[in-house]
Amino acid sequence: MEEILFPFHIRREEGLLMKIILVGFMGAGKSAVGRGLAKRLGVRFVDIDELIVKREGRSITKVFAEAGELYFRKVEKQITLEVCQRQDPCVIATGGGTLMDPDNRAALKEAGTLVWLKVSPEKALERTKDHPVRPLLKDENPRQKILSLLALREPLYAQAEMTVETDQQSVEQVIQQILNKISSF
Repeated sequence: MEEILFPFHIRREEGLLMKIILVGFMGAGKSAVGRGLAKRLGVRFVDIDELIVKREGRSITKVFAEAGELYFRKVEKQITLEVCQRQDPCVIATGGGTLMDPDNRAALKEAGTLVWLKVSPEKALERTKDHPVRPLLKDENPRQKILSLLALREPLYAQAEMTVETDQQSVEQVIQQILNKISSF
């Protein structure tokens, strides 16, 4: 497989495409796809959740348990805005709820191209059911929780410039679809 350089020839009206920002629900594959995509493009990969863990010195589950969701969202916002202000090209994996904040949405849209990795509720549940670091799914009925969260978030994800369905595709297939779409963008 040939190495693809970051597509600097792709232009937006306001200038060069600097960042590819992966959005979508938990279990959509943002981190796995982001790592692979960044490697293929030869750019830095930034995972918002990983930066939160590093800054806080504790897991996301512990941040939720010890400080609450409002505190988590505050830290998430600070980090998101910092990442968006950097001028280097990169691939960013956002948290599933990052777009709920209007300032985050505006900063991310300004910083680059949003790609919605779309996952069905069933596949999201299958991929996350045994994952210990999903504090929002620590619920008596995780399927219902997924449905209610998706009802709030999908209209925001749908504002992305590109959508790639991830249910029936491997990480490599999703990466290739994104690269194909970017090439024709």
